[in-house]
Amino acid sequence: MDYDFRTLVFHLSFTDLKEKARLAAGNLYTENFKGSQGWVSGVLKRNQLQTVVLKGEEAESDPEVGEGWIQNKSTEILQKYKYADIFNCDETGSYCRYTPRKTLLKFGQRIKGGKKVTERISVRLCCSATGEKLPPLVIGRSKKPRAFTKVKLDFKKPGFTYANNKKAWMTRAVFTPWLKELNEKKKKNRSLVFLPPKQTSRIQPLDQGIIEAFQAHESAAKAVQNLEEYKMPLTILHSVEWIVKAWSEVNGSTIRNCFRKAGAFHMVEKK
Repeated sequence: MDYDFRTLVFHLSFTDLKEKARLAAGNLYTENFKGSQGWVSGVLKRNQLQTVVLKGEEAESDPEVGEGWIQNKSTEILQKYKYADIFNCDETGSYCRYTPRKTLLKFGQRIKGGKKVTERISVRLCCSATGEKLPPLVIGRSKKPRAFTKVKLDFKKPGFTYANNKKAWMTRAVFTPWLKELNEKKKKNRSLVFLPPKQTSRIQPLDQGIIEAFQAHESAAKAVQNLEEYKMPLTILHSVEWIVKAWSEVNGSTIRNCFRKAGAFHMVEKK
C-alpha cells in the first residue's frame, strides 16, 4: 500500500526526529553522527517544515464532523433566526496577579523568579453574529471581594456582571441565572444549542479569534500599568478593569469575521 506522507498527520517533536535519525545512522554504519540542533534546523529548512503549537481540542477533532455540522445541522437551526438573534458564549481565564514570564535585564544582571501565579478567575464572553457584545460575566471565589466593597462598586454596574463559587468556575448555578436574565432583557426565549464534542476549535465563533483578540487587549491593558502601580498589591478590581477595557476594544468586524469563519453565515437572513 502506498502512502502520501504529505497528507498524514502525526505528532513529532525535535527529540523524536533526532532519535530516529541516530537509529538510522547506526543502521547505515554512519560514524560521528550527533543529530545536533543545527542538523535539525537544516532538515526543517530543506523540507519546508515548521513547528506549530497544538491547541486544545483541535488536534483531536475530526474535520469532517465539523464540516458536516456546519453544512447541515447549523443551517437547519440558524435559518430560523436573524443575525442579531444568534449569540455564542464561552469562558476563558484571567490571572489578576499575573506577572510576565520574561523580563529585561542588563548584561550580567541576575534576578530570581517568583512563584508561578495560580489565582485564576473565569470570564464568560458572549456576542452576536452582528457584533453586539454582552457585558462580560466575571466569576471569582469571594462572594463580596474586599476590593469591590472598599470602593463601593456596584456588582451590576454597566460593563460587567459578577458571580462566585469556591473554584471560580462556570457552573450550572452560575449559568442558569445569567441565561434567565438574558431572556428577560431580550424579551425572547432563547434556544440553547450545544456544539458537537471536540469541535469547538473549528466551529465555535469565539474560538476563531474573538477570545484571542480579547486576551491580546487584556495583555495590553495590563502592560500600561506604571511601575508604581505594580508595586502595589493587585486585586480582582484591577482584573475587572482590564477585562472590561479589553472586551470594549474587541471590534464588531472581528466578531462578524469569526462568525463567518465558523460557518454561522451559511444561511439566508430572515427579514
